[in-house]
Amino acid sequence: MKKIVFTVVLILFCVSASFSQRVAWGDKYYAGFGFSLDFFTNSDVNYYYNGIGTNNAQSVSDINFSFGVNLNRHFAVEFAPAFVFTPSSSYGGGPFNYWDDDPYWWYDDSPTGTAYQNTYTLSNAYLFAIPLNLKLKYYPLKNYGNDFGEGLNLNLSLGAMYIYESFTGTGGPTGGIAQPFSISGSTWAPDAVLGLGYNYYWNNTGLGFDVNYRFVPMSLSRKSPLSYANASNFNSLNFSLYIGFAF
Repeated sequence: MKKIVFTVVLILFCVSASFSQRVAWGDKYYAGFGFSLDFFTNSDVNYYYNGIGTNNAQSVSDINFSFGVNLNRHFAVEFAPAFVFTPSSSYGGGPFNYWDDDPYWWYDDSPTGTAYQNTYTLSNAYLFAIPLNLKLKYYPLKNYGNDFGEGLNLNLSLGAMYIYESFTGTGGPTGGIAQPFSISGSTWAPDAVLGLGYNYYWNNTGLGFDVNYRFVPMSLSRKSPLSYANASNFNSLNFSLYIGFAF
């Protein structure tokens, strides 16, 4: 999985970099890439993952790309995919409790109808997500002759996010015998991002900064200890820095 992620990232990086020989980011078409620091705001998610790693939470990397067109002086539209993943799967957090109707459900998948409290200790937790969005940017100050203010933009992204997650560790009824387990799963969820950005360009290269909040509502299945099955959302506050090229 990690080899696939970095191979795709390298290909998209080369595509973006190939546009650096063109003229100015202010031209009609442009492309770019960037990095984001993501802070998940749901406690069922940031217990395991966050932008800056802690004793419990894994650090998360977010590499994003943009392929856009300037419609006019005020509006631009982008295709904005990204890769969100944990660089390391080794988990250093303590045990956690999870309620399920079958403490060993990963063996027989046959719920008993009675809820039990189970304790799990993870040795590995891995997250890989792909947001696929269309982004609309609005530049409110481009008609006022202020070169510095022209880069200010409001942006809205809409699309979907693919989420893959895996846990490895030991678990079982609280106070009982722990059994080794390994589980993985994936899902799709709607994705919306509201942000405030600024980009500054010169010659053929531009730099940008963006602060945004991502809304990713989840359906609560409660059928596994994976975070996406137990979190009501995968929302996050994100801080992005990116570079762009025009063609």
